[in-house]
Amino acid sequence: MNLIKLLSGHRFELLKHEAEKIESSIKKSHCSLTTSLASKERLPSSQWFRRSIPNPLPVGIVCLLLVAPLAWEGGTIIDYLSLPTETGAITLLSILPITAIYIALIPFTLGKGFKIGLTLILYFHLFNTLLTLTGLVLMLLKSADNQEWMKALNFFPFQSLLIFLCKYTINSESFYKLILFSCNTRLIIERSRIRSN
Repeated sequence: MNLIKLLSGHRFELLKHEAEKIESSIKKSHCSLTTSLASKERLPSSQWFRRSIPNPLPVGIVCLLLVAPLAWEGGTIIDYLSLPTETGAITLLSILPITAIYIALIPFTLGKGFKIGLTLILYFHLFNTLLTLTGLVLMLLKSADNQEWMKALNFFPFQSLLIFLCKYTINSESFYKLILFSCNTRLIIERSRIRSN
């Protein structure tokens, strides 16, 4: 668990905890926003929240940063397995629809204020980290001499940078505010729906 926290970041774990509290409030039909909003003043309307939506760019950046290492490392592992070009291409293309659906679910669920969007990001981020390390180990095992070892290590800093940038973005202030905004908006809408019933 501590390793997961280390890989995902403190603020991301805090964000998951906050989103979990909001979902718990919705499930219990408990509409007090004191645990999810910094202010204890009169609650703004859902229309005000919709007009005040923060910039969704961080979510788009995260999606791009999640896809890049997968495509890169997928090619590295296929190269290690020495698959024929046609087989390798078919393997990569068969993964594309699943990846596209998975990535599309992230902004959809986060925009609706569901905590599962954060879980999807966490799993993909951890998978990319594992895939990058696996690809590096396989390439080093395949390398016969020092020159090939250096060649195998050439792209590792770039792949590590992509993973670091993803971690940095999901722990940024703008991402934190955007996700909490979506979760709080969902809570307000649910509260309004419950009151109208």
